[in-house]
Amino acid sequence: MIFRNKNGSGQPFAAAYVNPARRDLIKQLAAMGAIGAGGLHASLLHAADGKASAVALTGAATWKKDAVYEDLRKALLWTANTPARYPDVIVQAKSESEIRNALQFAASNRLRVVCRSSGHNTSGAVLRNGGMLLDISSLKEVSVDAARLTASVQPAVLMYYFYQQLAAQGLIFPIAECHTVALGGFLLGGGHSPLGFAWGDGPACYSVIGADIILASGEKVTVNKDEHADLYWAIRGVGPGFFGVITRYHLQLYPHPETILKSTYTYPVESLPRVISILDDLLAGKDKRVQTSISLDEDPKSPGSTIANLDITAITARSANSEAEAGSLLARYARSELSRLAAASNENQKIQFPELMVTPDRSQRVNLDNIWTDDPKALLALVRHFRNKPPKSSLMLALGHGLRTAPHRSDACYSPAGKHYLSYFIFWRGLENDAANNRWCEEFSKILRPYTTGHYINEIDNEPRPSKFRNSFSKENWQRLAAVRKKYDPGNRFYSYVGYD
Repeated sequence: MIFRNKNGSGQPFAAAYVNPARRDLIKQLAAMGAIGAGGLHASLLHAADGKASAVALTGAATWKKDAVYEDLRKALLWTANTPARYPDVIVQAKSESEIRNALQFAASNRLRVVCRSSGHNTSGAVLRNGGMLLDISSLKEVSVDAARLTASVQPAVLMYYFYQQLAAQGLIFPIAECHTVALGGFLLGGGHSPLGFAWGDGPACYSVIGADIILASGEKVTVNKDEHADLYWAIRGVGPGFFGVITRYHLQLYPHPETILKSTYTYPVESLPRVISILDDLLAGKDKRVQTSISLDEDPKSPGSTIANLDITAITARSANSEAEAGSLLARYARSELSRLAAASNENQKIQFPELMVTPDRSQRVNLDNIWTDDPKALLALVRHFRNKPPKSSLMLALGHGLRTAPHRSDACYSPAGKHYLSYFIFWRGLENDAANNRWCEEFSKILRPYTTGHYINEIDNEPRPSKFRNSFSKENWQRLAAVRKKYDPGNRFYSYVGYD
């Protein structure tokens, strides 16, 4: 779980950053005729061999030979370090009929397919060598039934927009902390959300009550706990290796919290073992409305030194005494030794949910990783390596202490594998700095290995370490996914995970 960056790699949404390089690229593509009202596109073209296809594409298509191809390929991802993988064709589909047509075209031309809703997937998993990248980023309809606490949402809807639509009606859904993430990939991978485990007793995918899916055959099916239950199980955690195109999610909504309070404690890093020990003692009585996270940061008062920040956040529902109730949830921690040990503290800050969201700087390059662990002392093993990060890079690193609050579910392939969740994102600029930062990350991964019980599929660097895909699932779930894939995509029309194709 990432929390607000303190080192410049992201900003709270209230101070949303628009990358000038990204803005200029969009203007350039528009001038070239590569952007239309619904997204990036070029004119209708031909089959990969240049000959007329038996099936004509109705969605806009861009082929490798087109002048705009490379700018478009890079613009479809959220980071600057675009992997060197090149689809044969990029198709922008604006409707279900255009999606079916694209799949029919792919079948008639023996093209494999990968789907994109916002391009926020780590390491550019939507880019493959050859085949078709099917861009559905125009599918952004939202329909809310406030009386039934449900929503019907297309996959390219971005987080902050969805939050606004819900909050205006006094509702909420466990959305991502990054406002530019689309619902599609977020939900497919499970969906870790700030405070999200307070709703639905788990990740966001536990609040998916159904979906509309177009299969490799072109057939449209509706899935839920009673219809195509095996597909319903798969979409709740499968990640970027899904074997279909989700065109609409049906979601369970919740009343928007009345109060969100946060207490922040700062410690010298030497106090971290004791802080973790206290949190371990308090874990047994932890309320699901409380979230605790420890992050490492550079000490702004002492360059080269490391401090630890503990954020404890509590939410309460609408009631006459909601603020007092939230305060009582935090008081348990304030009365403990956590408060007395702190070098600085800021208790019971009243915040709004958007303050938990960040805006990434898309001009930066990134590497990332995560582990599930039963040993929160994994964070201690990283302190020295944290201090040795490459110069001019920034790092977000956080331990979600006690994040796993629910067991495995038989109706979801999401596979939490430990009591605690530790993740990091390192950001830098310049191609010339790739080697140093990627090497540092590989060393980081080796340090974490003895503590690792599994991974979360939405936040792994999947190109150099493809085995981590498999380790994001229990053995049983991994085997079951293979069987469901074979049933619904027997011809392997859709790409699997990077490294497994």
